[in-house]
Amino acid sequence: MDIKDGIYLFSNGEKFSVYGLYLNRVIELGTSSAEELLIEFLDFDFAKISDIIKSAKEFDGNRIFNEIEALDNDPITVLIKILTNRKWIKAFELSPEGWQDEYSGSVGEILNYIISMHQKIWELADIYCESAGAVLPRNGSTFFTR
Repeated sequence: MDIKDGIYLFSNGEKFSVYGLYLNRVIELGTSSAEELLIEFLDFDFAKISDIIKSAKEFDGNRIFNEIEALDNDPITVLIKILTNRKWIKAFELSPEGWQDEYSGSVGEILNYIISMHQKIWELADIYCESAGAVLPRNGSTFFTR
């Protein structure tokens, strides 16, 4: 069986036991339902990630890698670590001497994509709520109810 870095969900009744496999480490991420994982993603504060992107041109790939590694272990940040680590491996394979520039650019792109996806999901939720439910403010974001 070929096991790769990723987020693994194991059914545990109505919830899932959530594990992250990252850099040959198993990280236990608790138990969640699908709804709780979605809410965790929607409520995730991307401020620290945004800061990493904004300052990516100001420091080298080693610092970006270390900043991402220092993030807490929850399902969202472990997923970010996995995706950016794949970019690190690819950048190093392409250019062992110049991997830092390649990695910095790739990480900026992948993090921008994740943040954009986060915003799109909120936009879709708002559209749905406007037609089928109520829209309420929540922690600087919008929360939908039915």
